[in-house]
Amino acid sequence: MKHSMLKSADDNVVRKIYLQSLGAYILSDIASTSGPLVDGIVTGNFLGVQAVAAVCLLSPAILIFTFMSGILSKGSRSIYTELLGNGKLDEANSVFTVANIISAILSLMITVVGLLFPQDIMHFLGATGQNAHLEGLGVDYLLGYLPGLLFLNAAKLMGDYMTIDSDYYRNIYAVTAMTLVNIAGDFYVVLFTDSGLLGLGIATTISEAVYLVKQYILR
Repeated sequence: MKHSMLKSADDNVVRKIYLQSLGAYILSDIASTSGPLVDGIVTGNFLGVQAVAAVCLLSPAILIFTFMSGILSKGSRSIYTELLGNGKLDEANSVFTVANIISAILSLMITVVGLLFPQDIMHFLGATGQNAHLEGLGVDYLLGYLPGLLFLNAAKLMGDYMTIDSDYYRNIYAVTAMTLVNIAGDFYVVLFTDSGLLGLGIATTISEAVYLVKQYILR
């Protein structure tokens, strides 16, 4: 009887950890896509077909911008939990620190390259020939969006580690806050300014900064 109770308790713990981890992965994906998704919806309704086409052209680049950080997050988290399970707390903390440093370096490198060569990125993605008129629109969005990449990737990394400490709800609140700020910012841009895709990109950057602040500072 006692053995059955212990087994049931272990199963509940494993199930809880699994569900929290699954939820963290889902939230991480939502965090990566919510900005461009909200921007795309607002763009389609307020800025016209050409702006939508420019944002769609950028979709592969945006995926790549966040893809490397996602791999780093999942891989380092596996090493972290293994070391933690073996009682090697200092080594585990070192893995977390190194993962943050590498994430920041990668994000900054991508941001710098993107800000220096936005036209080349648009050309590579197809804004040439009969689509050349999309270049300027895509460049505007890149210039507004890229500064937020450091915030987004750092917050995603933190969110993936939170499930280890069962700090799951802070991740939910952070993603919710980011999405609401992005929606409010996008509507402010299209209703009260004429900054177009540049403004939408900036609104996304601000929302990603809120995401990071909520993850690391606000409880």
